Amino acid sequence: MAFKIWQIGLHLQQQEAVAVAIVRGTKECFLQRWWRLPLENDIIKDGRIVDAQRL
Repeated sequence: MAFKIWQIGLHLQQQEAVAVAIVRGTKECFLQRWWRLPLENDIIKDGRIVDAQRL
């Protein structure tokens, strides 16, 4: 296979955004990359995105 298709998962929390990229095999998944990005204060409050431009 020349090109693998990555599936991305994104989890937003008040303090950080976490993303993972996986490739599905025939019987299992393989982690390709992961990212953890800290967020500034007051971007996400009470589970809602307050300022999408800063995100």
